[in-house]
Amino acid sequence: PTPAVQPKEGNLFTEQVAMGCRHVACIGTSITKGNVSILHGGVAANNPYPNVLQDLLGSDFCVHNLGIPDRTALKETNTPFLQTAAWQQVKTMAPDIVILQFGSRDTAENSFSHDFRFDYGVMISTLKALRSRPLVYIMAVPPIYLGSAAKQGRMHTAYGMPIEKVNRLLHGPLQAIARENGIAPPISVFTAFHAKCPVFNLRCGLMSADGVHPNDKGHKVIGRLVDIAIKGDDRCWAPASERWPCPSAALDIDQAQC
Repeated sequence: PTPAVQPKEGNLFTEQVAMGCRHVACIGTSITKGNVSILHGGVAANNPYPNVLQDLLGSDFCVHNLGIPDRTALKETNTPFLQTAAWQQVKTMAPDIVILQFGSRDTAENSFSHDFRFDYGVMISTLKALRSRPLVYIMAVPPIYLGSAAKQGRMHTAYGMPIEKVNRLLHGPLQAIARENGIAPPISVFTAFHAKCPVFNLRCGLMSADGVHPNDKGHKVIGRLVDIAIKGDDRCWAPASERWPCPSAALDIDQAQC
């Protein structure tokens, strides 16, 4: 697979911008980065979704992996993404398309319920105002499943994140953020995983051993969903064989998280 460009200090994008491709900035935390160390050893994935996306989109696109672990969309935390070098780099690059994935880490903050929608909206509006006027998408996060970070009988938190908020309460704010900022509904990661692995307190074949970070199979699913979103609406453009069914409304999860 073709690796996506990784963030680093300095003017990362000079050479890539000169290539004349359409630039896709994948912004997020450890799920976006993909090849992160997980609890009790090992690496979550070797082929993160930006790499998958690069292969699917082809040479007309340059996909940049701007995942920085443990960062938040919330501004008033110890680890806001807005204070990273990657945030400055993406503004310098002025990409054509931006994929944002935040929320899991934000749920652990006391200010989540009050400030998440506003602060995420500031990120989106800042990106939309760049000179390139990029298309901006937000992406739902996958559920948290049973694993080394969320053990049987103790499925309350994983890496400090409240599992109930991630699995049951995050979808509402994400939908509202998309609506309030005039962008497409969240790219449908949550329900794609939920359709494959409907029981949260069991292990999922799309997740690494910690139950929080997708493995290579999970990143392949995410990459295909983002590819479909870029090429057209992810609930209309996809062929029937690639669509995921929505779960029952009784589960309090809807199509915007497919």
